[in-house]
Amino acid sequence: MTIQEYSFPEKADLEIAGYCVFPPLLENDQLVLFHGTLAENMDAILRDGFKSAATLGVGNLTSVSFAYKSMAALTHLANKDGDRVILAVRYDTLDRPMIKKNPSDIHDYKLDPAPTVIGFCRLPSNYRHV
Repeated sequence: MTIQEYSFPEKADLEIAGYCVFPPLLENDQLVLFHGTLAENMDAILRDGFKSAATLGVGNLTSVSFAYKSMAALTHLANKDGDRVILAVRYDTLDRPMIKKNPSDIHDYKLDPAPTVIGFCRLPSNYRHV
């Protein structure tokens, strides 16, 4: 499957879209979720799949979080240093016992089956929330 790259919206379009960076077709699909990360992690995610902070040895979190709207992933990344990307993923279902649903995101504790990465959007290097 080809992973599509989406252009980061112009400022006016970003504001109109409520800071969602992907097209409404993806943003409004209940099985498409979004994960923000540093760009340096993208190749490993595409090659080896998503890993929790605990699995990677960089924290205690034993799940991977995915936001219902890309705006939440953008907010998570907005003031971090480095090149950043938001990945759009598709789940077959969110009704699994190892997924914890929260108001703005989910935490997937099992990643089995893992969501499929269907697209990504690179944040401009100078992008910051103001």
